[in-house]
Amino acid sequence: GSQVISMNLTGKNASYLTLIDLKGNQDRMLVFIECPIKVPEPARPSIAELLMRINYTLALGNLELDFRDGEVRYRMSVDVEGSALSLRMIETNIMVSASTMDRCFPAILTCIYGGKAPAEAFEEARARLDGGDRANPNRADGGDGAVPTEQ
Repeated sequence: GSQVISMNLTGKNASYLTLIDLKGNQDRMLVFIECPIKVPEPARPSIAELLMRINYTLALGNLELDFRDGEVRYRMSVDVEGSALSLRMIETNIMVSASTMDRCFPAILTCIYGGKAPAEAFEEARARLDGGDRANPNRADGGDGAVPTEQ
């Protein structure tokens, strides 16, 4: 079976529909944070490039684009088969997911409506993801500053 919990989370940049899907005997959890806008069809290739650039730097989860309707979402999953999800694990996964979407949302907007190329919008997103916050658990470098850069 599956139990889905739905809620809205508000970040610094927007409010996000959040879905938590608990699978089986709560030994697997998926967290989805939906972007509050749909990407217009002409902008979808650029947004796909932006999301791939961002994904390459993430340690946890990923951003996804549905080319059919323009939905962008962040997805994170945890499988603890043979163990159990703790409340702390659930809270951490939700907050990392929401924080990542909120930090990336302005770059999505500037790529769609601000005329910025995906590479330029990515640099803005990377700066927000780094944000001088060495404790950010979604840094691909684990906090040592060695984020992969474009050659």
